[in-house]
Formats: sequence, structure tokens, C-alpha cells
Amino acid sequence: MIISQLIDNETLLRVAEKETASDVWAALRSMHVGGEQSVDDFTAKFTTLVGRICELGDAMDEKYVVKKLL
Repeated sequence: MIISQLIDNETLLRVAEKETASDVWAALRSMHVGGEQSVDDFTAKFTTLVGRICELGDAMDEKYVVKKLL
């Protein structure tokens, strides 16, 4: 995917679980546009942490991740 070559590793971790290029673009757009930047920043840091944990081989249940995020 060409998109993955154009974004930094932290952003890549945030969009790695998206199914389609359209979903990736929508996620990138929401990360970089709009007035919800502080919420997006927190979500970005949280999602990056979850991505790094998963990279280490620890499986995390999606319901658990959503509960912690909310």
C-alpha cells in the first residue's frame, strides 16, 4: 500500500487495522482536520500504545480496548 510509505510509524500504527484504503483515508482525514484535535491526540496516543502492545504479541480484546478508551 503506497499510503504506508508516506506516513510516519506512529500514524501507521493508528491506521494499520483499517480494512480498505478508503477507511485509511477517512481515519487520516479525521486525525488532521477539525476542532476535535485534543480528543484525537489522546486517541492517537492510546491507539499507538495498543498497537505497540499488539506488535509484542499480546492479543487485546477489542471490547477491552474500547472500554478503556471511553
